[in-house]
Amino acid sequence: MACPANQQCANGACVAKSVCGNGQQENGETCEQGATKSCKELVPNKPVGTAHCQLDCKGYDASQCQNAAALCGNGVVDANVEKCEQGTTTACQKLLPDKPVGTATCQPDCQGWNTTFCKTKGSLCGDGTWESEWELCEKGAVKPCKELSAVKPVGNAVCQNNCQGYNTGGCKTVASLCGNGSVESEWEKCDKGFSQSCQYLVPDKPVGMAPCQSDCQGYDTSACHAAVCGNGIKEADEFCDDKGKPCNMLMPDKPVGGAPCQSDCKGYDTSGCKTIASLCGNGFLESNWEKCDKGFTKKCALLTPDTPVGIAQCKPDCQGWDTSSCKK
Repeated sequence: MACPANQQCANGACVAKSVCGNGQQENGETCEQGATKSCKELVPNKPVGTAHCQLDCKGYDASQCQNAAALCGNGVVDANVEKCEQGTTTACQKLLPDKPVGTATCQPDCQGWNTTFCKTKGSLCGDGTWESEWELCEKGAVKPCKELSAVKPVGNAVCQNNCQGYNTGGCKTVASLCGNGSVESEWEKCDKGFSQSCQYLVPDKPVGMAPCQSDCQGYDTSACHAAVCGNGIKEADEFCDDKGKPCNMLMPDKPVGGAPCQSDCKGYDTSGCKTIASLCGNGFLESNWEKCDKGFTKKCALLTPDTPVGIAQCKPDCQGWDTSSCKK
């Protein structure tokens, strides 16, 4: 079939001649200038890159298409052909839910991640290091119960064997300590059966003993009271609360007499205490302090058998007899 000069034969019919570069893909053209196509659609073994329409519109220029290996290591991840880029890393937890611990590195061919060093959580437990991202504690670790439980704060909790928490089975309540015979000062003020002198607890009511309360959280001071002067019992800050003491127990220089307890129980009244010399000449013989009294006489025969004749006079200090006048 012959076609006019401005036409061409196509599939047995005369059609307008195609013009390469006019922006329209026409009969006889594979593409139009400026058009592009992904290399992977044209060259399966060199899928990387973009092929441009040739100048004659007869096909695509695939000379710049590359294989995936050529891109690996260029520092840029081509998502169409690469999973990662050489030298890059990612967290194992993004790749392996069952082995989330660690870091995976990009494989040399950039086609995936090397997860050889990814680990399970359990593999960390007991290695001596607490990996806080994966463990709540490390084997052998101990924590005070009070940091874990407000209800059972007494004691220490040990890390569980799976490192996912602390074993609080040994933690105790504060009440469980009360009555064990020991005062755990962090939790108790006293223990059942213990008592304390009121003077250390209630300064204005210092008399008596205060027993430990039933919950061991303090002492029961309800029976504490102030000292009672005159009840015959020396209490608290009383110096005395009795009928008195002999002067010789209180005043060596005035030993004669008795000193009664003062009315305020703050001491003894020694105003009545006397010296021994003050007794001499009072006409009475105080045998505890004197041998005789001024003006008293005694037959020499009763004092000096060798010189029995005469009368002996009491000495001026009343501490003996003057026998100088006694004769044979």
